[in-house]
Amino acid sequence: MRKRLKVLGLGALCLSSVTLLSACSSVSYYSHLLNGQTSLLWNREPVETLLADDETSEELRKRLILSQALRDFASKELNLPVDDAYTSYTDLGRRYAVWNVYAASELSLDAYTWCYPILGCLAYRGYYDQSMAKAEALRLEKQGFETRVGGVRAYSTLGFFDDPLLSSFIFTDEVYLVELLIHEISHRKLYIKNDTKFNENFATAVGTIGAELWYKNQSQTHKYQEYQQAKAEQKKLMSFVLSYKDKLHDVYQDDSWSVEKKRKEKDKLLKEMKLSFQSLKQKHAWDSRYDRWVNELNNAGFSTLSNYQDLVPGFIALYHRLGEDWDAFYQEVERLSELDKSQRHAHLKSLSEAIGEHQ
Repeated sequence: MRKRLKVLGLGALCLSSVTLLSACSSVSYYSHLLNGQTSLLWNREPVETLLADDETSEELRKRLILSQALRDFASKELNLPVDDAYTSYTDLGRRYAVWNVYAASELSLDAYTWCYPILGCLAYRGYYDQSMAKAEALRLEKQGFETRVGGVRAYSTLGFFDDPLLSSFIFTDEVYLVELLIHEISHRKLYIKNDTKFNENFATAVGTIGAELWYKNQSQTHKYQEYQQAKAEQKKLMSFVLSYKDKLHDVYQDDSWSVEKKRKEKDKLLKEMKLSFQSLKQKHAWDSRYDRWVNELNNAGFSTLSNYQDLVPGFIALYHRLGEDWDAFYQEVERLSELDKSQRHAHLKSLSEAIGEHQ
């Protein structure tokens, strides 16, 4: 399977060669990434050492043990290339590993892209420094783009480095940690140049399926029920938000509408979404964890959602259609990766639509 360097949450990572750096459009940006990645790797500690240390907190110890069991599960049950990833731990001393910048035009859901050597074009640009991310967002806003700066807890270097466990995600709720770690490991399996949506939806789908299998295999009924409840809640929220994304897409694509009419309809839909969300929140007795995210959604946020969710049903449908055989699934995904970008997206969309028709 074709493998290229991909940094989830960084946007890009230049290798530490003078030749490559000289080819980069912004040496300072790539130097920033190199310094950040080097620091992250330099400060890691072997999991074995931490487990043998009496000073290691009980909470961290439990999560380290869980992570090693998940590594073994991903390798043996999901046929993923784990290698030596996540056998070390880095305490970052901050909430997020990196901060990503996302952008889109005022009347479009097409993600703004940044292009890099080796990687091609990606729908995000990442920084280890939040202030630098905000500065990039401001630069784009001055050009008329809508932006979003989001903290990222984890990212993958696709096997070019043995990624460590990070303090930014190791203590998250277990139901999310299981899915997140499988998601990150799956990035080591596949990377398609110039197709953020395919890459991220693949990882999201594998993480979702893998987490469900994990809880079933662990015979932890209460944990499995907790996971199912969390996924059901997430599905309701995503269905709600994606319905408004589709409405906005239809508005933006209507060539018969004037720019001013599109702007007014956009404002109307966003206000309607926020009001409807409050009703949905009360109906399902949700807490306030989603409030800020929904209230701040703009075109940049909607386009990011597409890059992580649009094709997931298609990937999951493909997995089940192939008899839940991981090798067959990966082979078919590899075949799809050889198609034109629009063709592989359309094929996955058709799979999810076919499932919907039979439900």
